Amino acid sequence: MTLPPTSNTQQEIIIAEYLSEIGFRYTQQEFFPPYKVDFYIEEINTAIEADGVYGHLSKRKNKTNNTKGVMAGIKQIAAVNQKKRAPRDKWLAKIIDEHLTEVDSPPRGGVFHPSALGNPCDRYLWHYYNAKIPEQVLEPRIKRIFQNGNFLEDRVALWLTDLNILIDREISLKQELPPISGRMDFLIKHLEYGELPVELKSINKFGFTQLSAAKPEHFTQLQMYLNMSGYDHGTVLYECKDDQNIKAFLIERDEEAWADILKRCFDIQAMTIPPNKCTGAWYCMCKKVKGVEDES
Repeated sequence: MTLPPTSNTQQEIIIAEYLSEIGFRYTQQEFFPPYKVDFYIEEINTAIEADGVYGHLSKRKNKTNNTKGVMAGIKQIAAVNQKKRAPRDKWLAKIIDEHLTEVDSPPRGGVFHPSALGNPCDRYLWHYYNAKIPEQVLEPRIKRIFQNGNFLEDRVALWLTDLNILIDREISLKQELPPISGRMDFLIKHLEYGELPVELKSINKFGFTQLSAAKPEHFTQLQMYLNMSGYDHGTVLYECKDDQNIKAFLIERDEEAWADILKRCFDIQAMTIPPNKCTGAWYCMCKKVKGVEDES
């Protein structure tokens, strides 16, 4: 019996993402009467709590309130489990990774993009708009994630075409004051709403299970498309990366939300220096800019 997650803590998000990254399939909030555990990995019969790891490490009584300690425990589990698996072909993995490794060009500046405005951190947005985000090496894993996103768009476009409801895809939208430029994933013929913009997102199983509405950054992104295009309704369509289940959330155009977005853009343009504090998530890109004060 699998129960839905009762919380969405930062520790749980980090652990879920890491488990997916190293290839473990897991269930959440698994019930072992009278106990319930945060994560259960059936293939190695291991339970993980956000404050400790049990199973292979249970004899060590290895329990910690530190996320790094939990991650170290998971790495040890992976190492133990690796001994049971077939030998790895390091050469093939290495040349693929080398082929995909590239330097990610920093934003050119002078324009706001919906994906950047989805980040709540004004320090990040100031550096983004002013072309101060440093150049960075794009890891092969991240490149594969981006490519999977492109492949997902192609698959969904095929479905929409087969259903005879696809009007257009990758529609460019721009405005001058403030300068905003974006690209809408799809425009479809909706049974109830007529022409309807659709924004497509992929998400891991942990995040997918938590969804009861569009994520705030995706709500912001779609609001920009709705207000720039003049459509009254749009949909954010999610596909789970792990099991390909889907969820779709209808969003109504919100003029107040749009006014807040515009004000934020104008405020960023008016700033001569960036804000001191990062107000984004733990992985906010502004932390890569020299001088940021990390309060995490």
